[in-house]
Amino acid sequence: MVEHPWMRAPALANMLGLILVALGIIIGGLQIEEIYLKKTFIIIGIITFIVFTFLFSIFLALAIRDYKDLYSKFTRSIMGIK
Repeated sequence: MVEHPWMRAPALANMLGLILVALGIIIGGLQIEEIYLKKTFIIIGIITFIVFTFLFSIFLALAIRDYKDLYSKFTRSIMGIK
Protein backbone atom coordinates (compact mmCIF):
# COMPACT_ATOMS: atom_id res chain seq x y z
CA MET A 1 0.00 0.00 0.00
CA VAL A 2 1.33 3.40 -0.96
CA GLU A 3 1.26 5.95 1.83
CA HIS A 4 2.27 9.56 1.74
CA PRO A 5 5.97 9.76 2.70
CA TRP A 6 5.17 12.11 5.59
CA MET A 7 3.13 9.31 7.17
CA ARG A 8 6.38 7.40 7.65
CA ALA A 9 8.28 10.38 9.11
CA PRO A 10 7.42 9.60 12.77
CA ALA A 11 8.67 6.02 12.37
CA LEU A 12 11.91 7.29 10.81
CA ALA A 13 12.38 9.77 13.66
CA ASN A 14 11.76 7.02 16.22
CA MET A 15 14.31 4.75 14.57
CA LEU A 16 16.91 7.54 14.54
CA GLY A 17 16.27 8.14 18.23
CA LEU A 18 16.65 4.45 19.01
CA ILE A 19 19.89 4.31 17.02
CA LEU A 20 21.24 7.18 19.13
CA VAL A 21 20.15 5.41 22.32
CA ALA A 22 22.00 2.28 21.20
CA LEU A 23 25.14 4.37 20.64
CA GLY A 24 24.65 5.84 24.10
CA ILE A 25 24.46 2.34 25.60
CA ILE A 26 27.73 1.42 23.88
CA ILE A 27 29.45 4.60 25.08
CA GLY A 28 28.03 4.14 28.58
CA GLY A 29 29.22 0.54 28.59
CA LEU A 30 32.75 1.70 27.85
CA GLN A 31 32.70 3.82 31.03
CA ILE A 32 31.92 0.87 33.35
CA GLU A 33 34.84 -0.58 35.30
CA GLU A 34 33.51 -4.10 36.00
CA ILE A 35 34.56 -6.29 33.06
CA TYR A 36 31.49 -8.59 32.80
CA LEU A 37 29.02 -5.76 33.11
CA LYS A 38 31.03 -3.77 30.58
CA LYS A 39 30.93 -6.61 28.03
CA THR A 40 27.21 -7.12 28.63
CA PHE A 41 26.36 -3.49 27.98
CA ILE A 42 28.53 -3.31 24.87
CA ILE A 43 27.03 -6.49 23.42
CA ILE A 44 23.48 -5.28 24.09
CA GLY A 45 24.33 -1.91 22.55
CA ILE A 46 25.82 -3.45 19.42
CA ILE A 47 22.87 -5.80 18.90
CA THR A 48 20.32 -3.01 19.34
CA PHE A 49 22.32 -0.72 17.05
CA ILE A 50 22.29 -3.35 14.30
CA VAL A 51 18.56 -4.07 14.71
CA PHE A 52 17.49 -0.42 14.73
CA THR A 53 19.77 0.49 11.83
CA PHE A 54 18.22 -2.36 9.82
CA LEU A 55 14.69 -1.20 10.69
CA PHE A 56 15.59 2.40 9.80
CA SER A 57 16.84 1.29 6.38
CA ILE A 58 13.60 -0.64 5.76
CA PHE A 59 11.42 2.34 6.70
CA LEU A 60 13.58 4.67 4.60
CA ALA A 61 13.31 2.35 1.59
CA LEU A 62 9.52 2.27 1.97
CA ALA A 63 9.36 6.06 2.19
CA ILE A 64 11.48 6.43 -0.95
CA ARG A 65 9.34 3.87 -2.79
CA ASP A 66 6.14 5.68 -1.82
CA TYR A 67 7.63 9.03 -2.83
CA LYS A 68 8.55 7.68 -6.27
CA ASP A 69 5.03 6.33 -6.82
CA LEU A 70 3.31 9.50 -5.67
CA TYR A 71 5.71 11.86 -7.48
CA SER A 72 4.95 10.43 -10.91
CA LYS A 73 1.18 10.70 -10.32
CA PHE A 74 1.55 14.20 -8.92
CA THR A 75 3.55 15.53 -11.89
CA ARG A 76 1.11 13.96 -14.37
CA SER A 77 -1.85 15.64 -12.68
CA ILE A 78 -0.12 19.05 -12.67
CA MET A 79 0.77 18.81 -16.36
CA GLY A 80 -2.72 17.61 -17.26
CA ILE A 81 -1.60 14.20 -18.54
CA LYS A 82 -4.01 11.36 -17.85
